[in-house]
Amino acid sequence: MEKLNATQAIPPKVDEALTSSDSDVREGADIALRCVASGHPPPTITWRREDGQNISLGKYKVSSVDGAVLNVTKASRLHMGAYLCIASNGILPAVSKRIVLSVNCKSSLSWTKPTLKHSLILNRFATRHYVTLSCLRGAPANTVLLNT
Repeated sequence: MEKLNATQAIPPKVDEALTSSDSDVREGADIALRCVASGHPPPTITWRREDGQNISLGKYKVSSVDGAVLNVTKASRLHMGAYLCIASNGILPAVSKRIVLSVNCKSSLSWTKPTLKHSLILNRFATRHYVTLSCLRGAPANTVLLNT
């Protein structure tokens, strides 16, 4: 790295207009998160997950990714979360931008019909039957109670 005098050294700054914002993607789709920063010397970009978990890249998991673009292929619930794009060039302070990736997952439901015992108990007190629907897959996974 060349020596710079104080007038040449410019700390990194993330260009908000050219950098991705919070994003939604369908499960199975691809998305590219972009981070653009300026400074002198030109900053390097590193991507990390805010929660400290590894980033899933295909069959590999890595703690960080270097480069201005983070490519997520076949997005799944494993990719959901907040990502940090960190720009640094040796001039303090390094800066970061938080980008939340939401994955809209396909849902699958299961339901349990009340047993005869439950039906008899319910029928003693009300004419309604209750069914519990449980989300087996989806984001977020919730349980919903419906009366029929």
